[in-house]
Amino acid sequence: MKEQTLYICEYCNERYGDKASALTCELSHPIPIGIAELYFKPRSKYPKGLKVQFADGQSEIYFAVVSSKNLRDIINTVIKV
Repeated sequence: MKEQTLYICEYCNERYGDKASALTCELSHPIPIGIAELYFKPRSKYPKGLKVQFADGQSEIYFAVVSSKNLRDIINTVIKV
């Protein structure tokens, strides 16, 4: 019987045969430091989108998509079309 040790990135769950590669992967993922903006539809209780700021200075917008039908409305709210 052979024994195999796997190292798994805590962020993306990629599997590696060596610890150094797994650590390099973990360090490559930027860490979120906060929410820069929230996007609401009129009269909505929860935000339909948010902009996340990362430690490396970048930001990304994420959408809450309940169905493909509301996706256009959500995008229009965020980009104000």
